[in-house]
Amino acid sequence: MKSILAVSFLVFLCVSPIGCFKPKPAKPVDIDKPGYQEWREQSRKFNEELNTGFNCLELCKAIEVKKTLLIQRASYDSPEMRDLVDKQMKLFQQAEGHFREALRMDQKSMVAHQALCQTLARLGKYDEAIEHGLLVLKGAPGQMMIYRDVAVAYERKGFNSQGEESIRNYEDAVRIIMEYYPKDTDEISQAQMVAYLGKICHERLAILVEGPDKIKQYDRIIDVLGNYLQQHPDNPFVDEMKSRVEAAREGKADLGSGHGE
Repeated sequence: MKSILAVSFLVFLCVSPIGCFKPKPAKPVDIDKPGYQEWREQSRKFNEELNTGFNCLELCKAIEVKKTLLIQRASYDSPEMRDLVDKQMKLFQQAEGHFREALRMDQKSMVAHQALCQTLARLGKYDEAIEHGLLVLKGAPGQMMIYRDVAVAYERKGFNSQGEESIRNYEDAVRIIMEYYPKDTDEISQAQMVAYLGKICHERLAILVEGPDKIKQYDRIIDVLGNYLQQHPDNPFVDEMKSRVEAAREGKADLGSGHGE
C-alpha cells in the first residue's frame, strides 16, 4: 500500500499545476575522499580476477568442443585427447585460483561463488563445489541457474562414488532440481532440467536400486516427464523424454511380471 501511495503521489506531482518533481542533482564523487582510491583499485582487481577466471572457462568450453569432434576419429587414450584433457584441467585450475582470489577480496560475491562451484565440480572437488553452490542457492536462488550447478556437482559426486553414497548423491541431485528450479523460467531451460532429471533417474538411479526402489524411479520418470510432455508437447527434448517414459513403463511392467527380478 505504501508503494502504491508513493507512486500515486509522484504521478500527482507530474500532472499537477506545480509541475513535475525535479530531484536534486547527485553530488559529484569526491575522488580525494580518504579510501576512495583504495576502493576503486580493489574493485578493479576484483573484476580483473573474475574476468580472467571466466576467460579460462571459455577456453575450457572451446577445448570441450574439440574433444567432442576428436572422439569421432580417435580414442580417449590417444595422445591428442590426453593433450586436450591436460590443457583443459590446467585452465580449470587457473580459473579456480582467479575465483578464489576474487572471493578473498569480496566474500559476498554470489557470481564468484557460483563460478567457483562450477569450476570445482570439474576438478573433482565435489564437496567444496556443493558448499559454494548451496550458499548461492540460499542467498540468491532466483538470480542464476545455480540449482543446475549444484545438481551437476551432486551427480558428478554420485558417479565417482559407490553403493549407498552414490545413490544418496544422485537423490540429492534430483531433490535440488525438483525443489529449486524456477517453474516460470524460459521453456528451453525448463525442459533441459526436466530431461536432466530423467537422465539421472533412468541412467543412474534405476540401475543402482532394486525392487520397490526401482519402481519408485520408474514412477518418477513417468510422472514428471509424462506430465511435462502433456503440458509441453513441442519442447526441444521431446524425443528423449518420450523414450525415457516408454522405457520406464516397460521396466515397470517387467518388474510386475517378475521378469526384472
